[in-house]
Amino acid sequence: MDALNASKEADVQHGVYVDGKTVEELKDCKVVLHKNKMAGFAVTKDGNIVAVFSNPNNPIRGILNDMIFIAHMMGGNRMDCFGKFLLRGYRNCGFTPVARTSFAEEYYPADNPANATIRKEKPDVYFLVKDNDNNNTYLNKVENDVYMNDAIDADSVYHIDSEDSYSDALDFQGKVLKEIRKKSNANKSTMEIAESLRPVESPTVAENETVENAETTEITKTQDSESENITETQNVESQTESQETTEEQVSVESELEKRDK
Repeated sequence: MDALNASKEADVQHGVYVDGKTVEELKDCKVVLHKNKMAGFAVTKDGNIVAVFSNPNNPIRGILNDMIFIAHMMGGNRMDCFGKFLLRGYRNCGFTPVARTSFAEEYYPADNPANATIRKEKPDVYFLVKDNDNNNTYLNKVENDVYMNDAIDADSVYHIDSEDSYSDALDFQGKVLKEIRKKSNANKSTMEIAESLRPVESPTVAENETVENAETTEITKTQDSESENITETQNVESQTESQETTEEQVSVESELEKRDK
């Protein structure tokens, strides 16, 4: 798409944040291009919203919300993006982040000047799913900025740090979508569904050290307490022995006095 590539080139700093697409890659997609050719997007057969762009020279501002709303109505149900700025924009349009992966700088060589900003910012990649609302509820929430006011802490989003993290994040995103379609989950939010699917994480090294330190502290306290008890017992026994010795001495002295008389 010439318009998409022109937009990427015009946005020197963040143009690389949008993946370029060829005509071949978009041939089976629903493609929308604004009449001024400065904004557009595509929706794949399985509902993935891709190639979302708006040229920085576009005189129409705030067009992102309109595009994502239309994409949603065209069957768009998922997307991914770089960084917290785009995440907030898509959240305002009713999409919930369900997973994230760390920036992989090996795909953005340092010898390409266009990659300077993204290599410096190292943004996480966020994987989003449309909120679990029907179209009427979705429209009402968008018009009343409900999603905008329902911010989500980007750093708390499930972080996938596996060998093939991008593919694993896509798989997790697909699992969330599958659960959303179940009638039994009709009254659950997308975030609730995503949280229920997260694997139980093993304790980290730091957490294990904390537990071990706590156990060591408890053992030390117990040992100290036992030592105090032993010391107290020894003191009592010593006092008793001393008292018995004194009594014996008094008894002996008394007996000697009687004999002297």
